[in-house]
Amino acid sequence: MRRLIIALAASAVAVPLAAGPATAAPLKSCGPVKMAGLPQPLAIKVKVKNLSCADATLLWTSYISTGGALAPPLDELVASCKDGPKAARKKAAKVNRLAIVCRKGKVVTTAWALGG
Repeated sequence: MRRLIIALAASAVAVPLAAGPATAAPLKSCGPVKMAGLPQPLAIKVKVKNLSCADATLLWTSYISTGGALAPPLDELVASCKDGPKAARKKAAKVNRLAIVCRKGKVVTTAWALGG
């Protein structure tokens, strides 16, 4: 009888721990970055953290195509861009893309950019 009570008590404690609250994804997905006149999007799999999707679109358009003038915070973010993780680079290369991550403080954006 004691074993049964102990087993029930242990399972009652374990169930709430296993069914904890879900956490939000750290990066928010945005749509592909397109440019008029090009058949393919400039960047796909665009994700952001602490940045709007509109700002990410401006950033990736400038980074990939013209290198046009951006607001100072976005310009600093572009200066911090580098290759993404090795696994992401391999997957992006299969579809002729470059995996790029731009990180400045708490602001992060990632994308698979045209040019691979």
